[in-house]
Order: sequence, then C-alpha cells, then structure tokens
Amino acid sequence: MGSGQDAALAAGRNTFMVTDTDQIRRAFSQDGFVILRNVYGLSMIEEIESLVSDTARSWNLARGKPTAGGDVYDDLAFLEKNDPDAFYKLGTFIGTSVAGLRLAMSPKIIDAISLVSETPATRLFCNNPTMFYNDPKVPRLQYRWHQESTYQTDYRHALHTWSPLFRDIGLKDGPMLVKRGAMAQTFPYKYEKRNRGFTQLLIEDEDIKQFETVPCVLNRGDAVLFQHRLVHCTGQNRSGRARINMIVRYFDALAESVFEPVLVYHSRVAHLNSKEAKN
Repeated sequence: MGSGQDAALAAGRNTFMVTDTDQIRRAFSQDGFVILRNVYGLSMIEEIESLVSDTARSWNLARGKPTAGGDVYDDLAFLEKNDPDAFYKLGTFIGTSVAGLRLAMSPKIIDAISLVSETPATRLFCNNPTMFYNDPKVPRLQYRWHQESTYQTDYRHALHTWSPLFRDIGLKDGPMLVKRGAMAQTFPYKYEKRNRGFTQLLIEDEDIKQFETVPCVLNRGDAVLFQHRLVHCTGQNRSGRARINMIVRYFDALAESVFEPVLVYHSRVAHLNSKEAKN
C-alpha cells in the first residue's frame, strides 16, 4: 500500500460526523484529536472567504497592485511581500468579523466541543479566529512540531479547531500534521525567533518519534478538533500555491485564578522554560 493510502487510512480512523458521539469521545480521549465532516455550512465558509479576498484586494489597491487579473492567492502573496504588517493584521483580526465569529459559533462545532469538553461549551470563551497561511516561499510563517499549551501556559483547559478556506486540503496541500496520542505530557522544546516570523517552541523529532504522524486531510466545511497539548505542525506544501486555513481557540477563562478573557502568549515565560534556558 502506498504512503498516500496509508495516510488516508490513518486519518480515516479519526474521521466522523458530529452524530457519531461515542466514537468522537473515544478517539478524542485516546488520540487527542478528531476530524469532523461538514460542521460548517457552505454559506459560512463563503462569507469569510469573501471577506478575506475583498479586504486583501482593497488593501492592495492602496499599495499599487493592478486590479486586473489574479485571484485571492495572488492578492495574499502580494500583500505578504509588500506589507507584512498589514498581512499580519489581516490574518490576526479578520476572524473578529461577524463572518469569523459566525464560523466559530457554528452549532455543529459547538455540539462536538460539548461532547469532549470538561467544561460546558457555553461557558467557554472563544479567542478571535485567526487565518494561517502556508506558502513554501514563506517559511517564516510555518510552524514546526509544537504544543499550543507551551505558548499559552496559563490555561489548563483549551480546545482548538483547524479548518481550510478556499479549497479542499489534500496530502500535497500542506495539511496540518498531528502526532496521534502525543498529548499526555509537555515535551521539552527549543526556543527560536525568526525576523518577522513565528516564534518557534519546537519539539525535536527524536522526542516524539514513537508517535504516528497523521495528516489531516479536509474538505471545505470540515474541521480538526484537537486538544491543547496535542503535538502538531505545518505540513509540507507541495501543491504550488498557498494553503489558507482558520484556527479557532476555545478556553475556560473562568477556571483560572486571574480572569483573562483573551489567550495570552508570554514570550519570556516560554523562553525561560525552553531547553536552552534550563541547561
């Protein structure tokens, strides 16, 4: 059996409809993630896609990009190259729109969260949905193996969703990769900071080699729901064009001693907890 078939089978073990309640609970508990089919209506997806596309195009006009030709991939590539700060703002804050929040509050995704959350879903807080961009020509925006819990250390209980925009995500499109079952501990990590790039709290391959790597192959309208400590990374994009997705984070702000309704990344704390700082 080829590697593509193997990968499809691996992902299939964790792929469900929201109505598969017992299987979702079991897989999420054992493996740290589930792939959920058709949790977003097409109209929800098209609303946020249209907003991203229209915003990028209008911002580019102010930066001298011709209006004729091109598509959303061209527009985002132009904005990222010519104004990285504006590109960052687009990705970070587009999800605070009604279109983004409507996606985050999809009844089916809330139903799925209710199945696996220690806290009732209606008592969780939602961090602003964020757009991520996987372009092979822009390695500074690609995450290596990591855990969300090392970025947001103040929160013991959080859940995350990952869903594609603009097209289905196959094996060549740079899907999110997860390490099945790698969520029972906090792994040692190295701190790396690139200029204008993501801060990497990267886990080395040697420390997680015993866990199976699963590519999360998704259609528009699907989502990966995963645990706060599940090890995951950006998959290699071999499609020839960027991969675009949304991340939504749900967390129990009321369970902490100090109320903080926004997920906060403490770079100093992360650096002090890294391998280098401890050695």
